[in-house]
Amino acid sequence: MEFWKLNMLKGMYLRSGCDWHYDPFNEDTIERYLETRNLRPADVQSLPLHLYLGYCEWFQRQKGIQVLPSVVLRLDYADETPPFFEAVLQSGGTITAKNVVRAGLPLL
Repeated sequence: MEFWKLNMLKGMYLRSGCDWHYDPFNEDTIERYLETRNLRPADVQSLPLHLYLGYCEWFQRQKGIQVLPSVVLRLDYADETPPFFEAVLQSGGTITAKNVVRAGLPLL
C-alpha cells in the first residue's frame, strides 16, 4: 500500500464501492471496517482514499498479515500437483505460494 500512500492525491475517492473487499470469506469486509468507525456504507457513497487505506491497515491486522518489503524480480508458475507460484526476490531468496495478488507498477 506504500504506492497508494505516497502517490495518490489527498482527498481522492475510489471508484469501488463499499461492497468490494479483500476477504474471500466475507468476514473482514469494508462494511465491517466501517462499523468499527461508526459509519454505514450510505455515509460514504464513494470511498475516500483515507478510509480505503484505513481498511487496508485494519484488514492486515485482522488477518495477521506481515508485510515483507521486497522486490520481486520474477514470478514463476509451477503447474504441478498441487500447482504453486514461486517469487524470486531481489535479495536472492524465494517465496512459494498457492495464490498471489499482484499490485503496483505495470509490468514492463
